[in-house]
Amino acid sequence: MNEETGKWVVLSFFPYEPMQVYGLFDSFEQAQTYAEQQGMAKGDGAYSIQMVLNAHYTEDAADYVGMGWS
Repeated sequence: MNEETGKWVVLSFFPYEPMQVYGLFDSFEQAQTYAEQQGMAKGDGAYSIQMVLNAHYTEDAADYVGMGWS
């Protein structure tokens, strides 16, 4: 189950380059302001603002068959 952390990050995309991650921000608005101030949408660049989730992952060895791993 994913739980919201209340923190946000900015994902910056530019052609032919690895994605860059900026943050942690306390609100969507703070992240958006940062991205705009840094000019992340100028030229060929683009950005996305995403909430950070606290994902809990557990592996159940007994369920390998159910996952298609036999």
